Amino acid sequence: MSRSVVFYGKPTCINNRKQVRLLVQAGVDVAQRDIFEEQWSVAMLSRFFNGVPLLDCVNPSAPLLKSKELDVETLSRFALLQMMCLNPVLIRRPLIVYEDSHWVGFNWEQLCTDLELNFIEPTGNNIETCAKER
Repeated sequence: MSRSVVFYGKPTCINNRKQVRLLVQAGVDVAQRDIFEEQWSVAMLSRFFNGVPLLDCVNPSAPLLKSKELDVETLSRFALLQMMCLNPVLIRRPLIVYEDSHWVGFNWEQLCTDLELNFIEPTGNNIETCAKER
C-alpha cells in the first residue's frame, strides 16, 4: 500500500534530505515543498500544531532565538503563530502532511507507526535536527 506525503522542509538542509530519503526507502511517495516559499497562515500552521505544545513547534536554532532577540515564552499562542507566518525559520521542520494528518518535526518511529511503514534504522547522526540555519 503506497503512502503519499507532502514534506515541507528546507531544501538545503542535510537532515531534511536524509529524512526524505528515509521516507522514500520505506516506500513513501514524497512531494517536497520549500517551507520558506509557502504562504503560511495561522489556520494552516494550527493544523500541524494541534495538540502539540507550541514551544515544541519552534525551531530552537532560529537566529532570533539564538540571539535572544525573541523570547517565545512571553508571546501568546496567536502572536507566536503570526510571527511564524512572517518568519518561517521559526517553524520546527519538517512539516509533514498525509491525508488529514499533520506532523511537526521528524519523529521517525511515530511516522512509521502512523503511516504503517516497516521501520528502517536510520544511519548516521541525529536526523531530527539541523545544525545550520538559513
